[in-house]
Amino acid sequence: MKPILPTLKEEKRYILFETIPKASYQSTVESINASCFNLMGSLDSARAGIQIFNSAISVNRKYVDHVRAALATIKAIDNKQVIVKSIKTSSTINRLKKIKK
Repeated sequence: MKPILPTLKEEKRYILFETIPKASYQSTVESINASCFNLMGSLDSARAGIQIFNSAISVNRKYVDHVRAALATIKAIDNKQVIVKSIKTSSTINRLKKIKK
Protein backbone atom coordinates (compact mmCIF):
# COMPACT_ATOMS: atom_id res chain seq x y z
CA MET A 1 0.00 0.00 0.00
CA LYS A 2 1.35 3.41 -0.95
CA PRO A 3 1.73 6.10 1.73
CA ILE A 4 -0.52 9.15 1.60
CA LEU A 5 0.98 12.11 -0.23
CA PRO A 6 1.73 15.16 1.94
CA THR A 7 -0.65 17.29 -0.13
CA LEU A 8 -3.53 14.96 0.73
CA LYS A 9 -2.89 14.88 4.47
CA GLU A 10 -5.02 16.87 6.87
CA GLU A 11 -3.32 20.06 8.05
CA LYS A 12 -3.17 20.20 11.86
CA ARG A 13 -2.70 23.04 14.30
CA TYR A 14 -1.76 22.71 17.94
CA ILE A 15 -3.28 24.89 20.65
CA LEU A 16 -1.35 25.24 23.91
CA PHE A 17 -3.71 25.79 26.86
CA GLU A 18 -3.68 25.96 30.63
CA THR A 19 -6.29 25.79 33.36
CA ILE A 20 -6.20 28.15 36.32
CA PRO A 21 -6.22 26.63 38.93
CA LYS A 22 -4.86 23.26 37.83
CA ALA A 23 -7.45 20.52 37.30
CA SER A 24 -7.05 16.79 36.80
CA TYR A 25 -6.18 15.63 33.30
CA GLN A 26 -9.16 13.30 32.86
CA SER A 27 -11.67 15.91 34.00
CA THR A 28 -10.11 18.53 31.75
CA VAL A 29 -10.32 16.23 28.72
CA GLU A 30 -13.97 15.44 29.44
CA SER A 31 -14.83 19.12 29.85
CA ILE A 32 -13.08 20.12 26.62
CA ASN A 33 -14.78 17.35 24.64
CA ALA A 34 -18.19 18.22 26.10
CA SER A 35 -17.72 21.93 25.42
CA CYS A 36 -16.67 21.32 21.80
CA PHE A 37 -19.61 18.96 21.30
CA ASN A 38 -22.07 21.50 22.74
CA LEU A 39 -20.73 24.40 20.71
CA MET A 40 -20.03 22.73 17.36
CA GLY A 41 -22.30 19.71 17.37
CA SER A 42 -21.36 16.13 16.62
CA LEU A 43 -20.62 16.57 12.91
CA ASP A 44 -18.25 19.53 13.20
CA SER A 45 -16.58 18.02 16.27
CA ALA A 46 -15.80 14.94 14.21
CA ARG A 47 -14.52 17.03 11.31
CA ALA A 48 -12.29 19.04 13.64
CA GLY A 49 -10.42 15.87 14.63
CA ILE A 50 -9.76 17.01 18.19
CA GLN A 51 -7.05 15.15 20.07
CA ILE A 52 -5.90 16.29 23.50
CA PHE A 53 -2.35 15.78 24.76
CA ASN A 54 -0.83 16.89 28.09
CA SER A 55 -1.50 20.59 27.67
CA ALA A 56 -2.05 20.84 23.92
CA ILE A 57 -4.95 20.21 21.59
CA SER A 58 -4.46 18.94 18.05
CA VAL A 59 -7.16 20.21 15.69
CA ASN A 60 -7.84 20.63 11.98
CA ARG A 61 -6.70 24.09 10.84
CA LYS A 62 -10.20 25.10 9.72
CA TYR A 63 -11.64 24.63 13.23
CA VAL A 64 -9.04 26.41 15.38
CA ASP A 65 -11.31 29.37 16.11
CA HIS A 66 -14.20 27.07 16.99
CA VAL A 67 -12.10 25.13 19.50
CA ARG A 68 -10.71 28.31 21.05
CA ALA A 69 -14.28 29.56 21.47
CA ALA A 70 -15.23 26.25 23.08
CA LEU A 71 -12.32 26.61 25.53
CA ALA A 72 -13.59 30.04 26.48
CA THR A 73 -17.02 28.64 27.38
CA ILE A 74 -15.67 26.26 30.03
CA LYS A 75 -16.50 27.73 33.43
CA ALA A 76 -16.17 24.78 35.82
CA ILE A 77 -14.33 21.47 36.04
CA ASP A 78 -15.28 19.03 38.84
CA ASN A 79 -17.60 21.68 40.33
CA LYS A 80 -14.66 24.07 40.75
CA GLN A 81 -14.54 27.35 38.89
CA VAL A 82 -11.67 27.46 36.41
CA ILE A 83 -10.35 29.62 33.62
CA VAL A 84 -9.11 27.85 30.48
CA LYS A 85 -6.65 30.02 28.57
CA SER A 86 -5.35 29.31 25.09
CA ILE A 87 -1.76 30.49 25.19
CA LYS A 88 -0.47 29.93 21.66
CA THR A 89 -1.38 28.25 18.39
CA SER A 90 1.29 26.64 16.24
CA SER A 91 1.65 24.32 13.29
CA THR A 92 4.24 22.13 15.05
CA ILE A 93 4.18 20.66 18.53
CA ASN A 94 7.91 21.28 19.01
CA ARG A 95 7.42 25.05 18.98
CA LEU A 96 4.86 24.71 21.76
CA LYS A 97 7.24 22.59 23.84
CA LYS A 98 9.79 25.43 23.72
CA ILE A 99 7.20 27.93 25.00
CA LYS A 100 5.99 25.58 27.71
CA LYS A 101 9.42 25.43 29.38
